[in-house]
Amino acid sequence: MLGTAFGALSVTPAFAQAPQASEQGGLQDIIVTARKVAENLQDVPVAVTAFTAETLLQQGATKVSDVARTTPSLTVRESPSNPTAISITLRGQVQTDVLATLDPSVGTYVDDMYWSRAYGLNQDLLDLSSVQVLKGPQGTLFGRNTTGGAMLFETNNPNFDGVSGSIAATYGRFNERVGTVVVNIPLIDDKLAIRGALQRNLRDGWMKDRITGDKYNDRDNWAARGKILYQATDNLSFLFSAEYFKQDVNASGRQMLYLIPSGLTAPSAAGNASLQAAGAAAAATLTAAGLPVPTGINPFSYPAIGASGALQAGGNLRSYYTSLGASETALSQGVAGNPNLPDASPLTRVKTQTYNGTINLDTFFGAIKFVGGWRKVSTTSRLDLDGSAAPIHTTTGDQTLTQYSGELQITGTALDDAVDFAGGAFYFHESGFDTSSSISLPSFNPNTLFFNGELDNDSIGAYAQATYHFTDRLSFTGGLRYSVDDKGLTTRNSTQNRTSGTIACQIPTATVANGCALRVRDDFDGVSYLASLDYKLSEDVLVYLKTSKGFRSGGQNLRANSVATAIPFKPEIAYAHEAGIKSELFDRRLRLNLAGYYSNVNDIQRTTLIGLANGTTQTVLTNAGKIRIWGLEGEFLVQLPAGFQVGGTGSYTNAKYKDYQELPSRTNLTGNRLDERVEGVPKWTWSLTGSYEHAFDFGRFNLRTDYSWTSAINLQPYTPFIGDPQGVTIDPNTGTTIAQNIIDATTSPKQGVLSARASLSLMNDKLELAVFGRNLTNNRKVVQALYVGGLGYVSGVHREPFTYGGTITYRFGN
Repeated sequence: MLGTAFGALSVTPAFAQAPQASEQGGLQDIIVTARKVAENLQDVPVAVTAFTAETLLQQGATKVSDVARTTPSLTVRESPSNPTAISITLRGQVQTDVLATLDPSVGTYVDDMYWSRAYGLNQDLLDLSSVQVLKGPQGTLFGRNTTGGAMLFETNNPNFDGVSGSIAATYGRFNERVGTVVVNIPLIDDKLAIRGALQRNLRDGWMKDRITGDKYNDRDNWAARGKILYQATDNLSFLFSAEYFKQDVNASGRQMLYLIPSGLTAPSAAGNASLQAAGAAAAATLTAAGLPVPTGINPFSYPAIGASGALQAGGNLRSYYTSLGASETALSQGVAGNPNLPDASPLTRVKTQTYNGTINLDTFFGAIKFVGGWRKVSTTSRLDLDGSAAPIHTTTGDQTLTQYSGELQITGTALDDAVDFAGGAFYFHESGFDTSSSISLPSFNPNTLFFNGELDNDSIGAYAQATYHFTDRLSFTGGLRYSVDDKGLTTRNSTQNRTSGTIACQIPTATVANGCALRVRDDFDGVSYLASLDYKLSEDVLVYLKTSKGFRSGGQNLRANSVATAIPFKPEIAYAHEAGIKSELFDRRLRLNLAGYYSNVNDIQRTTLIGLANGTTQTVLTNAGKIRIWGLEGEFLVQLPAGFQVGGTGSYTNAKYKDYQELPSRTNLTGNRLDERVEGVPKWTWSLTGSYEHAFDFGRFNLRTDYSWTSAINLQPYTPFIGDPQGVTIDPNTGTTIAQNIIDATTSPKQGVLSARASLSLMNDKLELAVFGRNLTNNRKVVQALYVGGLGYVSGVHREPFTYGGTITYRFGN
């Protein structure tokens, strides 16, 4: 019987979003709080993917990125510039940089508190009760406004049901060791209770540096949370929590994926003449705008590639690198070591502290809640960014950011329950610094670039939303929000000569005497709205139409190194329209939810690479004119006889720029970027999941598998290398254009991941023995890549290898 079960599951693995069937044989309700009150998922006219605590356990979800495996239209990737941060893409909306001056397009909330920055989000999941992914613009019900969606993480609260808890120990491949303790203790009957959770997560690295012998991709994490619940009266409660996370590891090992070669093939005379003409036109455009013309805006003479001075054009980089003593094999296969830079070994250090308090008062009309919190994130990272055996490019990052916020929420009903309403006010303050440094070609270039930004941000918002029930089947919902952001930034960006010790300010208007300080302050405001109509075709079938407007605040360029780039970027405005159906059929044995959406996003915020007059390149944050995104999503779950469940998810996303113009640069002579690839958005995703559960006389057996598949992902928008803005130069090693080689290297190929978990529960579910396997097919394809145009290389990170292990869990109490 078990062999038959496993054979079936290998074709149709388990659906992650639902618990097992009820005793009547149908699917159980999933309760969500997407509209600030507890509701059945199937009654909410909003696209939501929800995970229960049991689902997360059986899926083997240990990090935030695991949630994306079975959530349609959602991808979560580690940031290429800072391993402590994650980049979240939802319905084509993505935060293309993790700088502290760029707000996320997808908001993250933990126990109703908004966590503002991507730094420190790449951490372990601990003692969660649920995870909910809300899709589309958010703001009329949440403290912060976003254009892409929101992820809600709810942790377990203390309860008065007696002393209870669990102890779990895991051992797995690469010497993985995880210990978790959770305990709940009522101190005063029905009045006071506490809950604590502690986890230690260790693992050896699975990638070895051939130069230094160091191992990368290890784990050394601490996570802890404590909660206190005080039930003052029957209708008044106070909940306090404190959370701590610490990580001290070697960073992800990067590998060089592509290097622009020497000995480039020149285009035809006609082609070269065309490039020269385009360069002249670009220079004229810049001159007319009163801006400097970067050196080399007219493409260099191709026969001169490899001659003195052509290094910045990428012409003889490979010759330069190999002259440092690195072989061709080492360049293509070496990992992160820089023997000539003893302080360049990759590392990641993170420490987060979060304190949260919630006061809830039940009233005759509903509830009044106040959520206040304080959070501090401190991170340090050092990356050998090129990932080769030669000392080419090392970056560092240090961030310390502190936030505190307060949100008042009022929910209830009126007019004899004909109206459900929710409203609130939100205040947020953030301060701290975000610094980084960059050393490139250290044997050739004595300068280190330093970028330092000090933040002082304030945000306020007010929102309200109400649903009017015309009948038991027909309802209309409307919501409105107004937000104001006041953002201050002081940059101290400089260039320091490591030989002489001299310092020069990168922005000419700043001076060394005042620490190269440049202070700016900008205000941004916006209105968001929502309107939806939903109708119940039957008790178990709901259809809805929705239109909404989302707002993502503007900000400043922290890495500005010129007057032209020290300008703010504007807010991003999203207009989204959605239609969907939620259904439960065949006596609630089939759950089928479908949604389609169409969005136009104006002034979408993007990271772009520009060529500067001094021959270097720089990444800056700008606004693209407009992007159009439309897509389809589906989720299903089937309860089969004999304890089997089969489910799946699927999504299609079509994203295309409709207007994207900028001033010409050394990498784009026309300034037209309409055909540029959209970053981080797979066109297709799907997952198949399945589970089997059977109760024996001695215990309960559970088997679960998950398979998730993603089409190719553009990991970075391609910008042609300096000197070849039209992408016509041939790589003699591959026979194809350098442009195509860069595109290939910065594309994560289509791929699937298979995982499984089997468990046996004994002693009335008090003791559980489990085995698991992650990435069972050992998929090692590239999942992250970075193209550095000024230095002519692409480096990347491969997916973690196949891992396996076992877990023993003992649960006590109720």
